Formats: sequence, C-alpha cells, structure tokens
Amino acid sequence: METYIFYILVLLRTGLFVGFFSGLLGVGGGFIMVPIQFWLLKLMGIDPTIAIRIAFGKSLAVILPTAISGTMATIIKTQYK
Repeated sequence: METYIFYILVLLRTGLFVGFFSGLLGVGGGFIMVPIQFWLLKLMGIDPTIAIRIAFGKSLAVILPTAISGTMATIIKTQYK
C-alpha cells in the first residue's frame, strides 16, 4: 500500500511540475510525463514493452480531448465572428 502512495505522490508532483512549465513555456508535457509513467510502470513490475504502450496511450488519451476542445472552440469562434 505504501508503494502505491509513493507512485501517486510522484505522479502528482510530476503533474504539477509539468503543468507549471507547460503554461510558462507553452510546450506540451508529454515529453516529461511519458518517461515518468514508463519508469513508474516498470517499477510496478509491468513488462517494459507493455509499459511504454500504456504510457503513450495515456498521453494520447490526454491529448485527444484537448485537441477536440480547441478545434471546437475555433470553429465556434470563427462561425460567430
């Protein structure tokens, strides 16, 4: 149970760090989050070939709603201008 708390704390700290620097620098956080997630998944005993797929899949799952939201906002903004 303590190891899961450690993993959650690492992900929360990484998320705060990535969110801050993404907003500050205007870059995506995937270049930091994917390696951290991969490292944590390997520590949990997941096979590295599966762990990298999970890490990239999670990254894409975060990117997709953001891209859809941005596209919809642009469409709405240009239609009512």
